[in-house]
Amino acid sequence: MIRTLSFFFLALCILAPSACTSQAPIEITKKINGVNFVSPPAPISLDDISPVQEIRANWIAIIPYAFTNPAQAQVSFGNETGHWWGEKPSGVKVLLAHAEKLGLKVMLKPHLWVLGQGWAGDLSFATDVEWNRWEKDYMRYILTYAQMAESYHCDMLCIGTELRHSVKKRPHFWEELIRQVKSIYKGKLTYAANWDNYTHIPFWKELDYIGIDAYFPLSSKKNPSPNEIEEAWKPICKELKRFSQKNNAPILFTEYGYRSIDYTTKEPWSSVNVASSLGNDKAQTNAYEALYETFWAKEWFAGGFLWKWYATSMLQKRPKPTGYSPQGKKTVDLIQEYYHQSQ
Repeated sequence: MIRTLSFFFLALCILAPSACTSQAPIEITKKINGVNFVSPPAPISLDDISPVQEIRANWIAIIPYAFTNPAQAQVSFGNETGHWWGEKPSGVKVLLAHAEKLGLKVMLKPHLWVLGQGWAGDLSFATDVEWNRWEKDYMRYILTYAQMAESYHCDMLCIGTELRHSVKKRPHFWEELIRQVKSIYKGKLTYAANWDNYTHIPFWKELDYIGIDAYFPLSSKKNPSPNEIEEAWKPICKELKRFSQKNNAPILFTEYGYRSIDYTTKEPWSSVNVASSLGNDKAQTNAYEALYETFWAKEWFAGGFLWKWYATSMLQKRPKPTGYSPQGKKTVDLIQEYYHQSQ
C-alpha cells in the first residue's frame, strides 16, 4: 500500500519546490518515469511496447547494443552480423516510431557488451595504439546514434554506460566526444555511471543529467522490509543531494532495479545464478517501494529507468521468474501506482 503522506509531499514538491528545501539548485516539475527496453531479436509490433503505458511510464530507453572485442580493440555495431533486429539502425528506427505513436519520450542509450567478459566497466587496454583504435570505433558508434537522435527528435542521448577505465585514463577523448556530439545533437545529454564510480566522472558539468546506474548495496538480509531499506538509503540520498547541488544538475537513475529473489538488495548488480535462486517477489516489491519512497519526492531527483522491460512477445518466449523484469509480478502494480502519482 502506498503511503499517503509520501504523495502529499511529492505533490508539494511539484507545485512548490521551494517548500521542500531552500538550498536546492534544481527544480524538477515532472518525473522521468522510465523503462529500459530490451532490444528484441526480431521485428515487433506496437502492441509489444504499448503495455508500458499501463504502468504509466512516460519515458522509454531504447538500447542499441554494440560489441567490443578486447583482443582487437574494436567496436562492432549496426548492420554487422550477430546483432539483433532491435540493435540495428533499421530496427531502432522502428522502435523510435513506435515510441512516438505511444507518446513516449525517448532516451537513446547505447551500451557495450565486451566479448569474453561482459561488463564494459572492466574494459581497458595496455597501449595507446589499442586505445586509439577503440576510440575511433566508439566515436563512430556514438555519433551514428547522435545523428539518429537528432533526426528522430529524441529527448535524451546517453553517451556511454559504466566505462570507468576509459573515463579515468582517457578524459581528453570524452571531452572531444562530447564536443562532437553537441555539434550534431541538440537534445539533453547524460552518461550512465556505475553506482560506485559517479564521483569520478570529470565531465558532469558538460551534461544535463548526472546519470547513475543505481545498484547500490543496501542490505544483506534475505527479505528486508521497506523501512529497513529506506534506512540504508538515507546516507546515500544525502550524498546524492550534495553531489547534485555541487554540479548544479539533477540526479537521474539511468538504471535501477532488483531481481525477484532472496537477498535482492545485497548485490543488486549481480545476475549470477538467477535461474537457480529462490524466487521472492515480495523482496523485489519491497526494494522498489523503498527506492520510490526515498527518491521520487526529491526536487533534485529527475526520475529513472527501471531495469528491465521486455517486448510482450519476447517475454512470452523468455520467461524469467526470478529475473529483473517486474512483468507478470506484483511489483508491476506498485510501479503503476508510483508512476501514476508522480506525473
